[in-house]
Amino acid sequence: MQTKNRIIQEKYYAEEKSKDCLYLTHREKWNWMYQDHEALLDIIDKFNVKTILELGTWQGFTAGLMLKKGVKIKAIDICAGMGVVYSHGSHKQTDKDNYGKYARGPNYELEFHDTRTYEPNGQEFDMVFIDANHDYEFVKADTELARKFNPKVIAWHDYGSEPGVGKYIDELKKEGKEIIGFDQSLIVYENTDNN
Repeated sequence: MQTKNRIIQEKYYAEEKSKDCLYLTHREKWNWMYQDHEALLDIIDKFNVKTILELGTWQGFTAGLMLKKGVKIKAIDICAGMGVVYSHGSHKQTDKDNYGKYARGPNYELEFHDTRTYEPNGQEFDMVFIDANHDYEFVKADTELARKFNPKVIAWHDYGSEPGVGKYIDELKKEGKEIIGFDQSLIVYENTDNN
């Protein structure tokens, strides 16, 4: 796994000295994210993903990496002042200017909505990546929303580290959904074409 991680780092981060290369500076601190990013890149390749809806983007670290694959991303998140309590580890709700700052560009669109009341309005995405509020009720609501976009694949972050995510994913497994994980990663996904 270490060799493959080095290849990922070299391919997507080496020779770049911009803000979206934060992980190179903090290699040991953020090492667990290499496995997660590698998993997402593998999913993008496996399903020939061209469009992604990211539910929960915070500062856009992960979106910045996925953009390097040439995909288009629409990110939805909440920010301070929206009246929604945010539960996601150490991430703190801040003003809108701090969201998505590592994922700017023409293929990145960021909107602020409460996903529990958001409507797809005919939009479709190849993949939905869920990494927003990690409380059970929100993970469930985000997954139900994700299905409305008719994606090829739904991926979740923090399975195995956040109780709300784990509880909901385990329920999906009991319902017979085929949830696929990666060794040493907090990413799991469902091929929605198979379910």
